[in-house]
Amino acid sequence: MMIARLNGALRAQCGAEPLTLQGVARIDDSGNFHFSVFSEARARARSMVTGTSAAHDADGNLVPPPLPEPSQAQKWIQVAEQNDGIGDMLIFAGRSEDWFDIYKALELAQSLAGGRPGRKLHALLGGDGDEFERMWRTANMHRHARCKDPPTIPMTLAEAMSLLPLVIRSLLTHLVP
Repeated sequence: MMIARLNGALRAQCGAEPLTLQGVARIDDSGNFHFSVFSEARARARSMVTGTSAAHDADGNLVPPPLPEPSQAQKWIQVAEQNDGIGDMLIFAGRSEDWFDIYKALELAQSLAGGRPGRKLHALLGGDGDEFERMWRTANMHRHARCKDPPTIPMTLAEAMSLLPLVIRSLLTHLVP
């Protein structure tokens, strides 16, 4: 459950792909490794560049970096350990590659924001509130056999998967200072 929550927090924070199990290794009595690797055919690419810097005082001495602080995702995970609603929302958000998980994540997000009638989550999202509404109605349409109120222009699954991290991030930033 911890990995599932972590996947949701990292997807919301920085759009990270879920952590998955790719294989298992066993070390025998002789110290030899035996690997079992699970293969899967997917093609997706991302890149990231990082850098480091150093600060010096007036005398040229290296100034030590500040003490590390928990990342935003780590703070969300800490809160999720105490709040089942946040924990479940992160789990659904972390594996949101279908309409069911997107709907469940949105349903929990709305509940955590104060419920649907006041449309508090819609207001919290500001300019993205209308796109959230379209995503919500599209997810709800896919949840039912016959939808009574489909959106005029349904959102694609790819659009919803792209927007969901913003929704979760906005809500958690509001809930977890």
